[in-house]
Amino acid sequence: MKKIKLILPILLFLFVIVQTSIKGEIDFSKNNSYYQKLCATRSSYNANKDVCVKYQDYLNKLTKNSDKNIADYKKQLANTKNDIVKTSQIINDISKLIEGKENRIKLNETNIINTKNEIKKLEDELMDRLVLMQSYGNDNFTIDFLMSSTSIDDFLIKMDGINALNDANTQLVSDLKDQETKLSEYQKQLISDQKQLKESKALYQSSLKSFNEQEASTMDKIAKEQQSQTTINSQLANLNVKDIEDSLNNDTSSTSTKESNKTTTSSSSSSNSSTSSKDNSSSNSSSSSSSSNSSSSSSSSSSSSSSSSSSNSSSSSSSSSSTKKLAIPIYHATVTATAWAYYGGGWHPGIDLANNTGTVVHSPGNGIVLYTANTNYGYGRYAVAAFQVGNDTYTMIFAHMSKVSVTQGQVIKTGQQIGLMGSTGASTGPHTHVEIFFHNNKSLSQVVAQYKKSYDYYFGLGYNTIGKCSTVCRLAPQNYWGLSYRERY
Repeated sequence: MKKIKLILPILLFLFVIVQTSIKGEIDFSKNNSYYQKLCATRSSYNANKDVCVKYQDYLNKLTKNSDKNIADYKKQLANTKNDIVKTSQIINDISKLIEGKENRIKLNETNIINTKNEIKKLEDELMDRLVLMQSYGNDNFTIDFLMSSTSIDDFLIKMDGINALNDANTQLVSDLKDQETKLSEYQKQLISDQKQLKESKALYQSSLKSFNEQEASTMDKIAKEQQSQTTINSQLANLNVKDIEDSLNNDTSSTSTKESNKTTTSSSSSSNSSTSSKDNSSSNSSSSSSSSNSSSSSSSSSSSSSSSSSSNSSSSSSSSSSTKKLAIPIYHATVTATAWAYYGGGWHPGIDLANNTGTVVHSPGNGIVLYTANTNYGYGRYAVAAFQVGNDTYTMIFAHMSKVSVTQGQVIKTGQQIGLMGSTGASTGPHTHVEIFFHNNKSLSQVVAQYKKSYDYYFGLGYNTIGKCSTVCRLAPQNYWGLSYRERY
């Protein structure tokens, strides 16, 4: 049974190889989970490198297609919203039309009631006259009425009265017919208006529903595409970490000239004594800062809080475990703030390196991008990346950039552009805020895997905790690179 379990994966792999040789290409979409597992470990990746490299290319293409789809969907959403804006005027017109129709219907209903009342009045008046005429009998009454005239003038007056009465009856009948005609027209208009009102309301509801559905559908597509992209980036991250680890030993330029000089001098005994005296002067200045007679130079050196001394010593010891260091990401800048406090007071978890907007922010080593964001608050536009230098693994935050030039899951090399300096988010001027996290005894793969579990780039430290370097801690960048407040390098 155990032999069968061992043979089945081998047969499956041979089947894949045969299919590849026949078709020339592998359809990774049909068995994505299999290839993800096949290339998951270092040994398996190396044993099936040709297939895994193609699988990695496949995922990269999916990422590009996903980016394009998201861009297309966002453009479609923008067009939909523009259509909604344009159509909103039409919908408003329809609403006004509906309101006008409703008012017209009310007017017609009032006219119908008034006309019916007028017809009733005319009918009653006509009926009274007919009853009156009938009470006098037949036409003999008219003859008798005329013959009773006492003179020619009396006869003519009575004759005019009879004619006037007949004309009035005729006019009454005519008015009655006119009112009945109006009533018929009002009723027809009422039916027409009610029909148009029903159609207008149906059009309004249909238009509104159509645009709401279209917008919801596009938003759903974007959400699904972004979820798919997150999954692909996660799969790529597993493969990209292997690429980084392969290239780590080939990186010979992980430090700048200044950093190399600092590393060389720090290894000598004279540098150690100067460092200790520098630490002593720093602690003295920190204690003297509470005194009212402290000088400006001592207050300047007290920008780092005394509570960080233990962490700083830990960071210096941890960084000395490797002959290589992460390079300073800004080649030329002025240090405008250091860890762990601003010069004027207030917590500050990193270092601020200032230069002009657009100054290139370089990758300080070989690594992988864990996260990028584009916000109008906090860090503004920023990137978070993980790096391995020798046996040491670090994560870094690069904040307040005017442009982020990398994407999540992307492999980056020493000196590669990460972004451009700016003043986005909670910033008062162009600079790059840099934070360094040290991950003791953890490989790059382990750090990436830890991040993927929680997506917390503070790794449990939050914004204002230094931590313990026996597990994970923040480093004071000015100590790591040997920089000082207001130094221009």
